[in-house]
Amino acid sequence: MPNYNALIERNSGYISEVVQHKLRSTALLIAGCGVGSLLAEVAVRLGCENLTLLDGDTVDIHNLNRQGYISSDISRYKVEALADRLRAINPDARIEPLCLFLNSSNVEALVAKSDVIFDTIDFADLPAIIALHDEACRQRKPVISGMNIGWGAGVVYF
Repeated sequence: MPNYNALIERNSGYISEVVQHKLRSTALLIAGCGVGSLLAEVAVRLGCENLTLLDGDTVDIHNLNRQGYISSDISRYKVEALADRLRAINPDARIEPLCLFLNSSNVEALVAKSDVIFDTIDFADLPAIIALHDEACRQRKPVISGMNIGWGAGVVYF
């Protein structure tokens, strides 16, 4: 079982101890665990240990070409499959999988318990995206939006 210092050893020289400590303690909300699955994995590998995963969808075969899942994850809830993967990387990480979709009744509490929000909600769910951004703005929390653009990607910071 890896210990934290061994896990982040290669970050030394690239990430200061102060920033590494901040990464470890920052509460991340990954809203949408499709493309967000890749962000969550990179965050845990970087040393983040406090993640809330939010998505009510299941893994389908068409997700495998662009999301952090494997064929044995098909039909599983994305947050549960992703939580297992993240815990396999860092068993000490505090991963909270929430198998539900973001909406106006749960957004306030979810944003309140987060320090940084990754918005990777499916672009077809515009009401959820607007609710998330409006609430994050109201609570003055940063939002990083990642999106597929053809075979590439884009990131926007709000």
